[in-house]
Amino acid sequence: MNISFLNNEKVVQEIKKEIQERISDNKDDQIESIIIWDTLKAVMRGKLISRTAHMHEMKRSNQVKLEEQLREQ
Repeated sequence: MNISFLNNEKVVQEIKKEIQERISDNKDDQIESIIIWDTLKAVMRGKLISRTAHMHEMKRSNQVKLEEQLREQ
């Protein structure tokens, strides 16, 4: 998994917020900490993979547009 987007402060803040929300949502439940941790890891992995895929899609789309502009000239 590409983690270079972790250099983006906005992404880091979103991750921190997600972690805090998950912990807050489950703090009163009788759920073991390891289960909460494993769930958090799975949710975050999915979100980060989705974000990475979106970033790759945007880069590819931009590249295609630039190539089309070059062909038109």
